[in-house]
Amino acid sequence: PRSTLFPYTTLFRSRWGRSTRRAFIFLFVVLVLGIGGGGTWYWWTEKQKAEAVARLQKESQLAIPLGDYQGFEGCLKKLGEALEKDKTSLITYGYFAECAGLETLLYGTDPDRADNALKIAREIKPDEPGAREVLIGRAALELSRLGSGVGAANSTQTAIAQVAKSTLAEQRKALDTYATGHDKDRWVAWLRGRALLAAGERKAARAMLKAAAEGDDGLLVAMVDTADLLVDDGQLDEATAIYDRAAARAKDHPLIVLGRSIGRAEAAVQNDETIGDLSVKLSGDLPSRLRSYRELALSLADSVLQDFTGAKKALTAAVAKHPPNEPRFWARVAWANYARGDLVGTTAARARIVW
Repeated sequence: PRSTLFPYTTLFRSRWGRSTRRAFIFLFVVLVLGIGGGGTWYWWTEKQKAEAVARLQKESQLAIPLGDYQGFEGCLKKLGEALEKDKTSLITYGYFAECAGLETLLYGTDPDRADNALKIAREIKPDEPGAREVLIGRAALELSRLGSGVGAANSTQTAIAQVAKSTLAEQRKALDTYATGHDKDRWVAWLRGRALLAAGERKAARAMLKAAAEGDDGLLVAMVDTADLLVDDGQLDEATAIYDRAAARAKDHPLIVLGRSIGRAEAAVQNDETIGDLSVKLSGDLPSRLRSYRELALSLADSVLQDFTGAKKALTAAVAKHPPNEPRFWARVAWANYARGDLVGTTAARARIVW
């Protein structure tokens, strides 16, 4: 009878209810602990990743103050590691654009690396972290491209010159605007000096580069550019003093070796040392700008020794593969051809100068 089973069903329901509640409580506690543990693990992992990315970003910037090729390569390697950890970091792309752009300008490396980084980093707003680096990277990249395409059909020369003029004006405006509130930024000051030089404002460029080079924290590449301008003007003694001061901070810096070698070769002094420096300190697989200037300096030195076969071979190598689009380079190539009586080569080299 129902009345007979009542005590047992009541007891069963009571025990089943208590077991169910305990099971639900247990599962709820496990769920909470799981969510909490998973959340803690995620938070800790993201914190560790963010700290690693920030460290790599900082280390990348510490690698480039001397403006040497190895420093830029180290910078890009650090930033590559940072992007492997976080491909969404716009700041990392901004730093990458800066480093790659400067390396392209100074050493003639692949411009696509800077270009690709800028395509992503352009999302950074002007007042956000990384905006300065984007400005520097873009200005350096565009300055490295001035005159690109020269050597094509004559009908395109005017168009190329106009594009160079327009691009230069745009970058000068951007740099000048930024410098209004950041007049102590050495890299920006140096790029402004480079832009002035490209515009033909040589006196103003010299002053700007000199300002960027002055002081204990002066930019080394600005010191080298200042000395290079003195070499261009035939003032080797003054240039040598600056090269020596720069070398005290960075012995065997490739840009110092090149600048000093060209000055010595043109003045026909210390020729054996010049050839030795170029052969020993600038050996191996070099980026295109270093390689072209090295061969040019060797050609000038060989001419002093009246090794005209060697001079011609070096000059041919200087212009063979991705030579720089720079007046000081092509003016010397034109002069070397002229000295050998090659008027066709002289005219072709002189025509490469559009800024």
